[in-house]
Amino acid sequence: MKFDAQYLRYEDVIPQDLVLIGKGNFGIRYKDSGYVTTLWSDGNTFQQSYKPDEVLFTIKFLALKDGTLCDLISINSDLTPSEAYRDSFILHNIKLDVCDVIISNKEEAKDLYRVYPNPFQNEINFQFSEDVHFPLRIEIYSLEGKMIESHQIKNAIKDWSWNAFQIKPGVYLIRIRDGENVVYRKVIKD
Repeated sequence: MKFDAQYLRYEDVIPQDLVLIGKGNFGIRYKDSGYVTTLWSDGNTFQQSYKPDEVLFTIKFLALKDGTLCDLISINSDLTPSEAYRDSFILHNIKLDVCDVIISNKEEAKDLYRVYPNPFQNEINFQFSEDVHFPLRIEIYSLEGKMIESHQIKNAIKDWSWNAFQIKPGVYLIRIRDGENVVYRKVIKD
């Protein structure tokens, strides 16, 4: 993985399952130059089955400057080959998902909403640009599609916070609707 070391500083790798993937599976020798490598394989790995959006590990960065993750992080083959195998060593494509999924009739919708921090612990913050149309509806869903909470913001505001201490750690989908735009953000609760 390549990251822009002028904007991000590598902090840590947080494994979800120490049996399959641990900190020893990550190479951080070149982290100051903007590279983190990873490799894992054992006799049982090829029999493992993972669900879509299942979190296997988290790489934690500290933001040094404002920037867009889509522009700052990528998978490449600069130091090690970017490849993944399964079953009979058939080569599979790999991808890195750091960009938000956006469904909108206006391309500039992606700049209307900021959701942070991500990952979050007990509170998640929303920042709205001046171009957002109110009233605004914010809905929080589990990955299974179950709505966890729904909030309507009637009056124009710049910032809003949601206290999410009651939900369990995991991956969630936030849907923001303002009449003209529908935007989705994937967030992780630590």
